[in-house]
Amino acid sequence: VISGLALIMEQVRGYRALERTCQAAVARGDWYEADQLYKTMFNRCIAAGHAGEGRRVLVDGAVTLAQHGEANAASEVGQLLVRHLDEARVPATPALIADVATIFAAFNVAHYDAARAFVKSAIKWTATCGETKKGDPSLHLALAKLAKQNKNYPDAQRHFILAGEPFELAEVLREWTVAAPPSESDLFLCRAVLQLLVQGRVPAATFMYLAYLGDQQELPRLRAAFANSLPADVGAGCDAAAPVRGFAELPPLCHFAWFLLKAAQCASAPSAKRVFTTLHEKYATALARDPENTQLLATIGQQLFGVVQQHPASFLGDLMRSFTAS
Repeated sequence: VISGLALIMEQVRGYRALERTCQAAVARGDWYEADQLYKTMFNRCIAAGHAGEGRRVLVDGAVTLAQHGEANAASEVGQLLVRHLDEARVPATPALIADVATIFAAFNVAHYDAARAFVKSAIKWTATCGETKKGDPSLHLALAKLAKQNKNYPDAQRHFILAGEPFELAEVLREWTVAAPPSESDLFLCRAVLQLLVQGRVPAATFMYLAYLGDQQELPRLRAAFANSLPADVGAGCDAAAPVRGFAELPPLCHFAWFLLKAAQCASAPSAKRVFTTLHEKYATALARDPENTQLLATIGQQLFGVVQQHPASFLGDLMRSFTAS
């Protein structure tokens, strides 16, 4: 017992010596040594069975490195934490997600790539060990906001969609379309609507549509309606047939997106499948302007309306099987 206690005390003294060495490295700005020492202390903690303390070392280390502009090192230390959580199948609790958010918030806005690499690894962990298959919405939201600050609009759009934030998404689309030809603004809107519908976010897609095209003075009412799970039409006080001013003069894709949203709100109705098919056919020329629409609509048709797209290979297979059966 005495020898075992002595060993433990020796391990504690060794660990405290590492702590002091790391603190000295931070004080003199030796970030390479500090980076290595954070990892060493973490490994010592894990080996001793103190995973919680080891995780705290990595959180504090990543924050310290990020705050001092050592973005790549901070991202590496943060990803070591996430890798440990993922490999140990540690549940994505609010406390651990808050630790991830603390590290992410320490990055400078200019260090987007390093921050993005870290938080994307964390999102994957929460998708595996958390409650949402696409990853924690709060982390998607944090990444989307940073992407927006860096004018990385494709990333911002993707993660605002995964976060389910229609108003932030509408704002990003308005900023993004300023730099694009006016004739393409309807493409941005339609694509975002379809991507939200693929995620099954029918209310968010509807609110985003109204926030993007509607009177900005209506935004407070829309936000309140969304927060209270009220229908978007009620929140905006709009006519379902003409949701925004000048609706008749909008490009065809804007019409298509709205009519599709109305159909999606009644997807369980017997006529919904026919309405979806008719819309797809009627607006085929406008939809062809963006090749991505084909796959998005195939997914929406199957998920929301029960429309199964039969591929040529599948059709030939069915035909051959019918001959065989005969």
